[in-house]
Amino acid sequence: MSESGRSGRITDPRRPELCDRMWARIDRNEDCDMATSIQLSPEIEQRLDFLASQTGPTKDFYVRELIERAVEDMEDYYLAADVLERIRQGAEEVYSAEEVRESLGLDDSVHEDGEIPTPQAR
Repeated sequence: MSESGRSGRITDPRRPELCDRMWARIDRNEDCDMATSIQLSPEIEQRLDFLASQTGPTKDFYVRELIERAVEDMEDYYLAADVLERIRQGAEEVYSAEEVRESLGLDDSVHEDGEIPTPQAR
């Protein structure tokens, strides 16, 4: 795939009509499913077959579910790792729990009259 001259969009010179249709759908905010092919080990294939036969949903359902969960986990991990690196470099501001509670008016102390303070409006 290469980058086209228009809007920096990725295109495939072998299938320009497919890319044009895809970008047209995206421009119209239409859902656009991506077909993907993967090779599974025979053991995983058998396990998915068994799971699907015993529970009802298709193998495709389980593969999509696995990918969606894995992508969420990867986003959590890699985005957190990115923030951690910025913290280590001093490029990200860090606050203590006490500072956060204080700024939100969530101080655990009790007033002199025995009342627990309510959060302060900002």
